[in-house]
Amino acid sequence: MGCPRGNSTAALRRAARVGTDWYGWALDVAGTEQRLSELRTETDAAGRDFAELNITITPAEAITPDVVREYARLGVDRLLLTPPGTWDPGFGRADFAAFLRANAPAVIGAGSR
Repeated sequence: MGCPRGNSTAALRRAARVGTDWYGWALDVAGTEQRLSELRTETDAAGRDFAELNITITPAEAITPDVVREYARLGVDRLLLTPPGTWDPGFGRADFAAFLRANAPAVIGAGSR
């Protein structure tokens, strides 16, 4: 099994038992910290090493270099950003381009580990 997704306890348990990744959707730093604490507990119970999991989060907050550092401190491997307004019919190419410029890795302090 690859990447169990979801923020439920059942999803965390699946990731801990058989996953290689876990993907948390729409979590802020505090919510991510809580879910990852639960995921660590579940991986311990499953006899696995938490560090073996790749963690991806779609943040539910504006991204700044400080926020990126907080997610990294928690053990998040990658952030998957979703532009605000993506589902708004008025969200156009210029809006998307502005989002990309504002969230470029060099701007938000992100990079590979």
